[in-house]
Amino acid sequence: VFYTGDAGANDAHLLRTSKDLNTPNQDGVSDAAMAGFVIGGHTLFQGLRQLGAGSLLIWTSDATVPAITRYRSYMPGPIDHRSEDALAEEFLNVLDGAIGRTIKQAAGRPLWIPLSGGRDSRILLAKFVEQGYDNLFAFTYGPKGNDEMRAAKIIADRLQVPWRFVPSRTAAMRLFFNSPARNAYWTYCDGLSAVPNFQDLLTLQQFKSEDALPEDAIIVNGQTGDFISGGHIPAKLMQSAPGPDSLFDAIVGKHFSLWNSLKTPKRLDALRDRVFNQLGITPHETLDRDTAIAHYEQFEFDERQSKYVINGQRNYEFLGRDWSLPLWDSALVEFWRNVPIEQKYRQKLFRTALASWDY
Repeated sequence: VFYTGDAGANDAHLLRTSKDLNTPNQDGVSDAAMAGFVIGGHTLFQGLRQLGAGSLLIWTSDATVPAITRYRSYMPGPIDHRSEDALAEEFLNVLDGAIGRTIKQAAGRPLWIPLSGGRDSRILLAKFVEQGYDNLFAFTYGPKGNDEMRAAKIIADRLQVPWRFVPSRTAAMRLFFNSPARNAYWTYCDGLSAVPNFQDLLTLQQFKSEDALPEDAIIVNGQTGDFISGGHIPAKLMQSAPGPDSLFDAIVGKHFSLWNSLKTPKRLDALRDRVFNQLGITPHETLDRDTAIAHYEQFEFDERQSKYVINGQRNYEFLGRDWSLPLWDSALVEFWRNVPIEQKYRQKLFRTALASWDY
């Protein structure tokens, strides 16, 4: 959702044009170049704002500017201190509920699963099979002979799910990038706040051109189970008292390092002020380990995940297909945000749960 002082819309380009907003926002431009997305409420243009994750925009008749209120935060609540075995069992139960809700909503329609060798897509496909959903199709793409392809084939064969590999070709990618279709997609999904994510687009376009992609297909990918289950927690923040500077360095290392040449002292100082202000901390504040990691995950939840990763679902919308994200089911997100850091780091609990589940 995008807004100005007196209007809102879900189309950033249309709103910018209607309000004649043509002055670049230098902070936004810097963010996009360094990270691929614009943080906070900014966009690439002055006067054009974006609504953050878990926030509401409220206009009242007596206000000169809209008010922003947050109804949802990813910061951990009461930490669940049950045993590892109990937490692993609970995770699988909550996951079963999320898969069941997806199946109910699908109501027999084809579920298409982008399948890699990773844990996220593997557990999704296996859970659909375990719960008896039989209208499944899996696909994998990338260079010929890659490890993901070999692992995906083994998984699909074992689960007896129809599967196809689509090789990625540099020439086809170059042709698409220079085509009107790429320009149309870019305008459709960038929101003047995030670099478009092509993800599965070319592969699914090929299926569609072959009339092999059903009109009623629902694309179900594994985004982003690795994040919510702790796979993105930086090692440098696992020390006892990492401090604000270590937190900022971890954020920059993960999210603002597309071009090392842009990480000048001036840019980093300005970015540090904005990041700390957004997180509500000061440069000299004392942070314990868990608080620093909670801030890190809050920042990634609000920024990279919500603005860039999840924006990749526009691949499917652009092709006129529905999608579902079972691993972002609210019950699963709520479960993982309250898991102890020791169980989340390097996805320890996730791996324990997989090891205990016979599939």
